[in-house]
Amino acid sequence: MRRAALVLAVGVAVFPAHGRGPADVLLGGVFGSKAVLVIDGGLPQTLAVGQLSAEGVRLLAAGESTAVVEHEGAVIHLRLGEFGVRAARHEGGGRSFSVQADAQGHFFAPGKVNGVDVEMLVDTGATLVSMGRAHADRLGLNYSAARRVAAASASGTVGGWVVRLERVEVAALRLQDVEALVLDSELPYVLLGMSFLNRVQWQRDGRTLRFARQDD
Repeated sequence: MRRAALVLAVGVAVFPAHGRGPADVLLGGVFGSKAVLVIDGGLPQTLAVGQLSAEGVRLLAAGESTAVVEHEGAVIHLRLGEFGVRAARHEGGGRSFSVQADAQGHFFAPGKVNGVDVEMLVDTGATLVSMGRAHADRLGLNYSAARRVAAASASGTVGGWVVRLERVEVAALRLQDVEALVLDSELPYVLLGMSFLNRVQWQRDGRTLRFARQDD
C-alpha cells in the first residue's frame, strides 16, 4: 500500500486582527488531505479538510504543496516555502469581493470553470481567459474541434484553440458563455483575462484589487 509523503516547509498568511482572531497562520506541512498549521505562533496542529480550529481557521483544501484556509470570510491560499497572502474577501452581501496581492505583486483568486475548482491568476494583459492543455483536459473541453489560432506569449508565438466556457466563477461573481483560449502548452494557473474582466467592475488600489458585478 502506497503511503502519502509528508511535505514540510514554511508558508505564512497574515490576517487582519479582528477581536481575538489569529494574527498569522503558517503552513508547516501537507500530508495527504491534511495540513499542519501553526496559528498565531502556537503549537503545530493538524487539520483535515473541512475541520475548524479553535481559533476559527477552517481548512478548505490541501494539495501536494499548498493549502487553502478560511478565516472570517477571507479565503487564503498558502504555498509551502512562499511568504505572501492570497485572499478573496467577500463584501456587500456576496455581490463583490477583494483580492490581496501576494509577495510578488500577483493577484490570485479561487475560482471555478464549468463547476471545477481552479486557481486563477488575474492577467489584464491576456485578451481571453486562458489555460494550458492539462487544465482543458481536466475540464473535459473538446478544444481539438475548436477554431485554431496563433497566440503571442512571453516566449514567442504558440498555437491554441478558441473555445466557449459554459460558466466561470470567481468568488462572488459568476458569468456564463465566456470566450477562452486553450494554449498548446502548459500553464500553472488559469489566467483570468479580459474576456471575463471586461464584463465585471474592477479597480486596483495599491495591493488590493476590488471586483463587483456590473449592475452594482
